[in-house]
Amino acid sequence: MNDKTDSSTTSEANPIADALVGDQSLETVRDILFGKQARETDRRSKQLEELFSRSIDKLGKELDRQVNRIEKNIDKLTVKLEKQSAKTAEQVKEKFAQTTTRINELEKATKADQSAMHKELTAGRMELEIKTVAWIDELANQLESVHQQLLYAKTDRSSLSDLLHGMADAISADPPARAKSK
Repeated sequence: MNDKTDSSTTSEANPIADALVGDQSLETVRDILFGKQARETDRRSKQLEELFSRSIDKLGKELDRQVNRIEKNIDKLTVKLEKQSAKTAEQVKEKFAQTTTRINELEKATKADQSAMHKELTAGRMELEIKTVAWIDELANQLESVHQQLLYAKTDRSSLSDLLHGMADAISADPPARAKSK
């Protein structure tokens, strides 16, 4: 009994030590029962962690490589776009300058044509004015001639009228002579 008492006294005296001893014995039992599986699981877990770590490193490097390649492509495209933009801007400036030159040429030609047409119209108007004056003079001369003819013809009518009146008077004064002659 003493042993039991010593043992229970020891247990009562040091419960932490008893718990540690109990835990160690539990660990020992676990190690005996599941030790091989636990070690295999630990080994596989470490392998998976290493594989996972290597895969992450590999993916990170591949991602960095692809990002660098994409950045280089973007830089190339940016340079190409800038060159093309500058070229297009230069072409637009050139076309604008050509268009401006052509507009100026057309404006000069239009002004020259307008000036020539104005001179031609002015000359035609002057010619028409001269002809108009000549036509007016000719018409005035013709009217004067017709007026003179009418005056002359009127005078003849007047003479003819006087003559006819005289004859009518002579006939009406001599009625028996008229009856005899019939």
